[in-house]
Amino acid sequence: MSDIPLHMVRVRAQIAQKFIAGSGIEIGALHNPLPLGSEVRVKYVDRLPNARLREHYPELKDRVFVEPDMIDDGEILSSIQDNSMDFIIANHMLEHCENPLGTIRHHLRKIRLGGTLYYAIPEKTQGFDAARGITSFIHLVEDDLWGPEVSRLRHFWEWVTFVTQARDLQEAAAQVEGMKKRNHSIHFHVWDERSFREFVKGAQGYLHHPFHVAYLERNDTEVVTVFRKISPGDQTFDGPIGEARQARGSFQILFDQMESARKTYAEEQNRLEDELRRALEGREAEIHRARTTIDGLVEEINQARRNIHNLSDEVEMARKAHAERDRLEEELRRALEGREAEIHRARTTIDGLVEEVNQARRNINTLSDEVEMARKAHADRDRLETELRQWGRAQEERIRDLTTQLQLLTGKLELIRASWSHRLFHPLEALRRAKG
Repeated sequence: MSDIPLHMVRVRAQIAQKFIAGSGIEIGALHNPLPLGSEVRVKYVDRLPNARLREHYPELKDRVFVEPDMIDDGEILSSIQDNSMDFIIANHMLEHCENPLGTIRHHLRKIRLGGTLYYAIPEKTQGFDAARGITSFIHLVEDDLWGPEVSRLRHFWEWVTFVTQARDLQEAAAQVEGMKKRNHSIHFHVWDERSFREFVKGAQGYLHHPFHVAYLERNDTEVVTVFRKISPGDQTFDGPIGEARQARGSFQILFDQMESARKTYAEEQNRLEDELRRALEGREAEIHRARTTIDGLVEEINQARRNIHNLSDEVEMARKAHAERDRLEEELRRALEGREAEIHRARTTIDGLVEEVNQARRNINTLSDEVEMARKAHADRDRLETELRQWGRAQEERIRDLTTQLQLLTGKLELIRASWSHRLFHPLEALRRAKG
């Protein structure tokens, strides 16, 4: 249910301008209300409030819906008085009606004489109904006479088969069950342009000519029709003879529709027989391949039997091996029981060794502390040795300085001694010589 193309909307507006006037209703407008003139008074009817409609049509979540003025079953309109409206508009509704003939009857009852019914239906070849068969008029009469419940399930299965195209039987059955539970609204009936014209003609006769067709034309992917309600006095037949002629005409229409339905059923049967024949021809190769596959499977089964015999021998060998294993396990158990005392003694020894290890760990910790103290003492000794070396070098340097100073002083003393010796002994030598 997508947006209507602009050229189709223009055609709808032209038809409405020509035939729609006064006050009335539009059923199921959703996001595509029919364009009407400014003087036309219209109210909108739908079977659910907008919130529920949006749940039913999630693909239209971004569209703007018209707000329904009335919540009612659009096929019956029980909340509207008879002969109270000038028009009823129902675009793409008749295909959703389980009883279209009954819907037209109810709608005619609600409008005044001269009032208008505006219908548009999708042309089946232009949408997702293309693969479905056309609804026969006899089927529509049966829905009106016996109630739509008789054919509802068949319609659901047809929808699942040709529209949703469910291929798995369980999946299709689940879809049908879901539609039954929520009373899902589908296209219960399908027409193309020709069959819809025949439906309209048949409806006139079946409903005893309560309307005449003011307009019926194709509008691209849809077919639009306009009915005018007429009074019994407007008909050309009066009295018993008129009624007889009308009944004969209705019977003739029904007979024509039955004949058309018979031809349609015959054509459909021939088509199905051809499809079945082609399908069977196509299945011959599949049957041949299946037989080949079966032969291969038989060989595989025989091979599997031989493998089973071999496996039986292997199982017997495995049973013997299992018995031998049990014997060995018993011997091992006895050996393990004999080892328990050894294990106990070993555990006692291990406990003693653990205690010794713990004592050793404590000794190691003590030695670690002593080593740490020795390391620190060694470090102090190294520091003192370094200081002593530095002091010794300083003392040697000082001794060298003092030696140098002593040598200088010695030299000076030698000079002084030599000087004083000359001064002291020279006069004495002169005196000695003089005395001699």
